[in-house]
Amino acid sequence: MSLFSKKPLPGQSDSANNGAVIKTMQDDLDAINGVIYQEDAPLQQNPSVINQDGTHKQTFINQNPFINNEQAVDTVSSSDTYAHATPLPVSTSNISIQPQTSSSSKIIIPAIILVVLVSIGGIYYFITTRETPTEAPSIEEQIVTKDSHAIDEQEMLTLFSTETPNYLPIDANNSTPQTLQTTLLQTAKQVAALNSATPIEFIITDTNNTPIPFASFAQLSGIQLSQATLAALSENFSLFIYTSDQTPRIGLSIEFRDKNAIQAAMKQDEATLVQGLSPLFLNDTPTKTTATFSNGIYKNISLRYNNIHPETGLSVDYATTTTYLIIGTSMKTHHALLDIVR
Repeated sequence: MSLFSKKPLPGQSDSANNGAVIKTMQDDLDAINGVIYQEDAPLQQNPSVINQDGTHKQTFINQNPFINNEQAVDTVSSSDTYAHATPLPVSTSNISIQPQTSSSSKIIIPAIILVVLVSIGGIYYFITTRETPTEAPSIEEQIVTKDSHAIDEQEMLTLFSTETPNYLPIDANNSTPQTLQTTLLQTAKQVAALNSATPIEFIITDTNNTPIPFASFAQLSGIQLSQATLAALSENFSLFIYTSDQTPRIGLSIEFRDKNAIQAAMKQDEATLVQGLSPLFLNDTPTKTTATFSNGIYKNISLRYNNIHPETGLSVDYATTTTYLIIGTSMKTHHALLDIVR
């Protein structure tokens, strides 16, 4: 067989090619395979073939001269072929399924643990190191503390008047010298807290607010005076409490009946007068009980005095005014009474 066969060029007749025919290797292969060459012939398509499972496939003749036609057959199955396909079994014996851990969980859980630990540590530190705070006094408390002394004075002024006599009731039926002295001592302490510049006057009464006569008071308190002195005195009297050198002292103002009679009786009683007036000393004990009295004068008023405890200022002073016998248990107390009682 010759390598070249007569084949006109596309678009030209044999006469145009001057009787020359070009034969290619493709032509020889087509001749062997029984393919008849046609100019511009379409790709040959084999009839549709039905598979045993009912699917269709199309076969196309590959024009590649270097591949066997049987191997060049391309099978195209319709979509329902894959729908009826049986999946291959997959062995899972060697497959280990690892649980999926969220990355956010890996962050949140340690953060929560850290917060709990810090909170516990903070609470422990607070409990072990805290100190009970001292509350600052409020403005009202500061005012009360600052003016407590002034408030006490106001209360005392309400309790005790400095202008009019105050009533001091005692149980005349059950009172004894000891209980009466206790009452006088407690009242004297209250007056001393007032620190009044003037003597505080009291009228001794019974539980019905009836004034007690001086003779009855002398008997109840333990005061001892001669009958001549008691006879020269009236029933009306007042008891005074005066703070002298921060020490409360007692004084008496007793109305008398006859001035000459009371002056003579008191001079007769001077030998026992210190002991007789001792219930008025408010627990202060005289160091001298037999000392003699001396004459004195205060604002043109003649007086008699006996300093029975110079260290504490305790003394027995007495004088007569126009109406009253004035007795004081200290010099300052006696002078203060002479200033207000005439």
